Amino acid sequence: MYQPTDLKKGVVCQIDGKPYRVVEYGQKVMGRGGSIVNVKLKNLIDGSVIPKTFKGKSESKLRK
Repeated sequence: MYQPTDLKKGVVCQIDGKPYRVVEYGQKVMGRGGSIVNVKLKNLIDGSVIPKTFKGKSESKLRK
């Protein structure tokens, strides 16, 4: 399982059973509130690009 802070540019991950590659990565540190990770993910099957936002320490449905 990936944490959102592991998603750097070029990393391939799986979300909801579909493979995605990270094309843009941005992290915003919110002090005591943790961080927010903004990524743009390219679907490796159909080529669509979607933006996603994750909380920094949350383990979500990201798989290697």
